[in-house]
Amino acid sequence: MKKITLADGTKLSAIQVNMVLDGLKDMSYLDEPKEWPQVGDKYWVAGEEGEAALCCWDGDTFDIGRKKQNNIYQTEEEAEIAVIKDRGMKVKNTAKKGEKFWVWDFENNEPRRILSRFHNIYILDRKFKTEEEAQAWGDEYAEAFLYFN
Repeated sequence: MKKITLADGTKLSAIQVNMVLDGLKDMSYLDEPKEWPQVGDKYWVAGEEGEAALCCWDGDTFDIGRKKQNNIYQTEEEAEIAVIKDRGMKVKNTAKKGEKFWVWDFENNEPRRILSRFHNIYILDRKFKTEEEAQAWGDEYAEAFLYFN
């Protein structure tokens, strides 16, 4: 029977070589993509202090909670965009009756003047004192909001 000699000097019969080759064919599952993240994977979050923060997946309650809240990102850029969105959308303001202020008008992509006429209102938009402040905010952040919506 013919034998094949490996680089380390091990000799294999043709039957053994075929068994190895058959085993390699059955290892195609190794090429299947794994669910992300896995233990040890690095990921980014939109941090509570308004920053993108790098974390390591351990599968603990913090990691699972962030994943359930859709606050895990594969890149720093994705997390930074989420931070920008969070800054603008989650700032809640109360406007008093008769108060005039500016907000960013996403439909028209420009600042818009608001007058709270009848009662106190609760707004989700960021509130600005001047048109210039609203325009500066829109110039910096509005594009990131359009990316998500």
